[in-house]
Amino acid sequence: MITIIWVLLFPALFMIHDFEEIIYGHSWFKRNIKKIETKVSAKLMAKLIKSLDGTTAQFAFAVVEEFIILVPLSILTIHYHWYVFYVCLMFGYCVHAVIHLLQSIYLRMYVPATATGLVTSILIIYGAFVVIHEQQLQISLILIFLPLMMILILVNGLFSHWLAKRFVK
Repeated sequence: MITIIWVLLFPALFMIHDFEEIIYGHSWFKRNIKKIETKVSAKLMAKLIKSLDGTTAQFAFAVVEEFIILVPLSILTIHYHWYVFYVCLMFGYCVHAVIHLLQSIYLRMYVPATATGLVTSILIIYGAFVVIHEQQLQISLILIFLPLMMILILVNGLFSHWLAKRFVK
């Protein structure tokens, strides 16, 4: 029963983090572009500008796409007991949050979504370990599938932002 709670809580925690990104991300980047330019290579800066050239509405669209996938996936996980897969998804989210932390450390400034990413990751890690324990999951299986999940998360992130640029002007 506790497993079900953590599986269903994950999308809500994910959204708390993404709300901070939606609200503050683009305006923060525009305000801090000069500071960021002094700390990253021209090549990386060009990639950042290209990846962040969308609007807040486009970013929100990408988040909605991810949420639309995550909620049914949560229900299917409960129904079909896809817990190894889901725990990998939870850990994948935490890697994303750590990337925000590393960005903040590297840039020596707060990057939006770092705080919510870290707080929600602590809860998600705890929840993942509850699921692992309650469902008696094998850590070796999680370690095998985690790289695949990271690739799926990356591909879907790129796809969701591609869709957003096509459908939201």
